[in-house]
Amino acid sequence: MIMYFWQRQQLTIVIIAIVVTAWFLFVAYLPLRQGERMTVEAIQVQHTHSLRAGTEVGQLPRLRTRLEQLEMAFTDYEARVPLNTQLGLFLQQIADVMNTYHLKDQFIEPGTAVNTNRLNCIPVNIKCTGKLRQIFGFFKSLEGLDRAVRVERLQLSNDRELTGEVKMHIRLYIYYMPASKQAI
Repeated sequence: MIMYFWQRQQLTIVIIAIVVTAWFLFVAYLPLRQGERMTVEAIQVQHTHSLRAGTEVGQLPRLRTRLEQLEMAFTDYEARVPLNTQLGLFLQQIADVMNTYHLKDQFIEPGTAVNTNRLNCIPVNIKCTGKLRQIFGFFKSLEGLDRAVRVERLQLSNDRELTGEVKMHIRLYIYYMPASKQAI
């Protein structure tokens, strides 16, 4: 009987040890281990976000500079679109530029205005003759005008006698803000 009691007591101790070990394993150790794993993953995610934020913060000065450039270009663009056609002034400017570069056979012909949603434009056909260097100078000066100009078509052709002169035909558009859109 003592042996039976002793075996029963040992069995009880073993069962209690198993229960305590299982309780420690499932209630204390495994949740702590899972929490540690989740914490390590959260730290890695935070580190990745921190690196990404660091690179994005490094790009901020470049983006700010680009924004300032775009704002200046937009302001410049609006300044280059007059509030009325000012066609006579533009045609005089073109004629002056052509005379500056000694272009010959000058022909400037404005077309009828084209209405768009916000801006209106006027097509202008220009023909002249000159050396290629003079033509390029004309285009550089055209680029520097204080008026928004879009070149739609450009045709350059040699003269028949091959004297080095080039005939130019250009169709461009000048823009202006119509009176009805000025208040918008």
